[in-house]
Amino acid sequence: MKQRRRFFTLIELLIVIAIIAILAGMLLPALNKAREMAYQTQCLNQMKTMTTSALIYCDSYDGWLMPVQEGPMGNKVDALWSANRTFLGIAGIKYDTSNPMYSHYWDMKNICPKAREIYSSKKWVVGPAFYGLQNITGILPNNYWHSENYIKPSSMVKSPSAKAFLIETFQAPCGSGVYSAEMTLLSTYLQYADEQIPVNGAVISGDVRSYLAYRHGGRRTINFSFYDGHVANLKESAARITNPLQFKPSMYWYAR
Repeated sequence: MKQRRRFFTLIELLIVIAIIAILAGMLLPALNKAREMAYQTQCLNQMKTMTTSALIYCDSYDGWLMPVQEGPMGNKVDALWSANRTFLGIAGIKYDTSNPMYSHYWDMKNICPKAREIYSSKKWVVGPAFYGLQNITGILPNNYWHSENYIKPSSMVKSPSAKAFLIETFQAPCGSGVYSAEMTLLSTYLQYADEQIPVNGAVISGDVRSYLAYRHGGRRTINFSFYDGHVANLKESAARITNPLQFKPSMYWYAR
């Protein structure tokens, strides 16, 4: 006897498509969350590598870290921490070798994956625009160009496990840290989150200060490393400066 072939009706096809759409809708947020966590972990690993490399550098130079910023040193080669070729070599960071003055131009693969999303067409980016070295004396918090360009963690940093070392930033061509409430606000970051920092070192808002970059947790959290070498992901409530005159939170002032 000849068997009749059965085909899906239009209603059945629509039901199958609807079920697939529902399942996709349920899975997509989970996949996006997993991707966000992967980006956050990659960035934390990058910061961990840089922090460990800085401590290795420190051991090799009689306990002194790289200078935090150019400041009065002008444009000397290897002056800025993120342009110091010895440190970059230890950290495995690829940089522009066309001129010793350009070593702060990093291969884009060495910055946070979340930051790379708006720089897909570029090869080199300004490294200290994405990571700042928190190296402020705590004596003159509002004196940006202070004379303390070097730091010896073993003798200068109080409670190294509670003091911020590397921080995620945007718009920091001098590579320094933060010292005011405005520089740590989530709203400040969100205002410029989708803008590209010019590769030539220019800035977005007209100044050369560092600002915290809340790139993770749906633009609600930020990665930090600390002077003892550990890394952490923090919410704005923990990262925001609440009172710079009283050095709160104290993690931003290494000598306090």
